[in-house]
Amino acid sequence: MATMFHRVVRVPFATSRRYFAVQPAFKVGDKVMYVDPMTVKHKQVVQEQKHENLYGYVAPRWKSEFFKGTVLEEFNKETKTVKIDFGTETYHINGVQNVKPGFLQKVVGTLLDVKMKTFDGKDLDTTSMQGRVGVCLNVEDNAVETDYSWRRLGRIIQTFNKNPEADQPYFLIFPNFKFDKNVEFVEQKLGFNLAENNVVLMLKNDVNGSSTQPAYRFLKQFYPDRIDHRWAQRAKSTLTWCSPKFIIDRSGAVSTKVLGGPLNDLKVTIEHEIIQKVEEGEHTYGRPTSDSKLHLHGVDYNRKHW
Repeated sequence: MATMFHRVVRVPFATSRRYFAVQPAFKVGDKVMYVDPMTVKHKQVVQEQKHENLYGYVAPRWKSEFFKGTVLEEFNKETKTVKIDFGTETYHINGVQNVKPGFLQKVVGTLLDVKMKTFDGKDLDTTSMQGRVGVCLNVEDNAVETDYSWRRLGRIIQTFNKNPEADQPYFLIFPNFKFDKNVEFVEQKLGFNLAENNVVLMLKNDVNGSSTQPAYRFLKQFYPDRIDHRWAQRAKSTLTWCSPKFIIDRSGAVSTKVLGGPLNDLKVTIEHEIIQKVEEGEHTYGRPTSDSKLHLHGVDYNRKHW
């Protein structure tokens, strides 16, 4: 395994222009990710796969093969490396390794740690987002999403708002590129007042490239593909919301990425995330127990649905 690791990093180590002149400060305990700055990842498109239980879609295993580790020792001036523990979950880089700082990127653990601004330039208050599931999606043109897509999204949001307050997801809509409409336009398309339905229109900013806004830098840490409305899933309808959507779990971490396709895929994925309740301060991932019941907009999600 060590040999394989050297194959990955030997060339970068020998090329001085590929790491920073000023070394970033990594502290013991920091969560980091191994990143080759010369690798182009934004053109990768994940393969469509059926979800095991709820007919949603999940990425192939290799998409989770981003090398996440924990800093064991800070920067060593003699070796010019940082000691990282990559664990044992990936195939190519694992165990304790000494890595040049230029190949390390700090991992932001939660969306709630990211400074974001709403459409009017004010700081987003994340207080109401604590402990709730969230959805982040972008809209890049005034006419790229059909009226049907807006109405369908609006119905999905209102359906979830029938849940108990703790199980009502929040929706953050990020304008980018050519979208230049205001809150009134979005409210007219969705058919309701945003503030009363857990929806926030964010400040217009980039979601790709070197000027990517902080929120999307966070969202794309482990899903670095380009955000583009033309990337619908293979054999899926293109008359829908084709930009990727990110599902945020109750702790504020990215749970999954829903590719372009029918909005029902988004609805089912949100339902699946809400089911994964927080009990006694800890996430209980996986299938609900036989005696667990969660009532979501008229459906009891107990064992029979799995």
